[in-house]
Amino acid sequence: NTITDNAGVGMGINQGSNIDVENNTWSGNNSAGFITTGCGGYCTLADMKVTHAEKVRYAYNTVDYSQSDTDHSDASSWESNRLAGIWFDEGVIDSQIVASHFVNVPMAIFTEVSRGDIIASNVIEGAGIGIQVAGSENNQVWNNTISHALTSISVYEDTRSDGCNARGDDGSCTLPERWSMEHGLTWDTVGTGIYNNIMSSEQTATDGDVWRYSAMVQVTGDKNADGSGAVYANDMISGIDYNVYYRQPTTQPSTTVLWQYGADRKTDSINAASLSDFSSSPNVTTEGKESNGVDLQGARDANPVLVSESADPPAWKPSDLHAKPGGPAAGTGTPLPQDIADALGLSAGTAVDRGALVNAAWKEGAPTSGAP
Repeated sequence: NTITDNAGVGMGINQGSNIDVENNTWSGNNSAGFITTGCGGYCTLADMKVTHAEKVRYAYNTVDYSQSDTDHSDASSWESNRLAGIWFDEGVIDSQIVASHFVNVPMAIFTEVSRGDIIASNVIEGAGIGIQVAGSENNQVWNNTISHALTSISVYEDTRSDGCNARGDDGSCTLPERWSMEHGLTWDTVGTGIYNNIMSSEQTATDGDVWRYSAMVQVTGDKNADGSGAVYANDMISGIDYNVYYRQPTTQPSTTVLWQYGADRKTDSINAASLSDFSSSPNVTTEGKESNGVDLQGARDANPVLVSESADPPAWKPSDLHAKPGGPAAGTGTPLPQDIADALGLSAGTAVDRGALVNAAWKEGAPTSGAP
């Protein structure tokens, strides 16, 4: 299907299970220009929004805004447009976002207050945020390739808890979300795994607060609004390793990882200028600590990690974002666990390339470019 130029949301699923959404294309949605930076009724807005659902498979899809005059990785665009390509929210359980291609999107993938979801082998070519995880348990982020985003991966703690959207002064829940409560969701960001991803050539913010967007991976914690507890980076991330950070050597290059390990974000955070700074920090205690991560700098069109990255980012889709044969990402990733392998139709237990392994952009007859 092609789902395009709708006034608001393109497609939605609510209270569904065992649904496959595959081989579709979205573009030009929210054509009426509804607000996407706030919530209320606007929280329904996305190319596709999924809520209160189990075992949804979103695979081999394309979200394509290459026709837009705006580069959505610019900070100025992100401040006014946060439309998500695919958004899981309020209890999407044991579901998948895999092998899909996102081109020049404000936010490609957003999983919020959900549980047990797989985000794997997606190609994101231009975005405000590539992948965002919030208030969600046990999500796995594996083998994605993200090029030219303002922020490649964002993981943060939602201040809501236990399926409650709002609480009174006495801490009692005044706005319960029944589905999440019935399914025992904590709405805490814990158990996130981040492995084998390639993050390349991030946009350098040229206006506003540039440091807000400096880190390629941002992990920020918080306490629950009812005072019931707090989680920070070492609780939020179960493991982070084998990722590639390819940065442009500008006067103010991107940093690698922002890691908030305590309550005071100003004093209890690492904003690691290099991956070695992150790996060697005693304030990082999660598994892996990027001991096998790759940290390189260079121009887009000299990228040794990918087959090719065009010199002009907004000239969308001439790049070939496969791992370059013989390059630092080829065959050097950690083996896929069984659930990730099954989601991608691949074998578990053997070393793989870092970055995307299968993708809509590379399927025979796909409407977007890329090697077959």
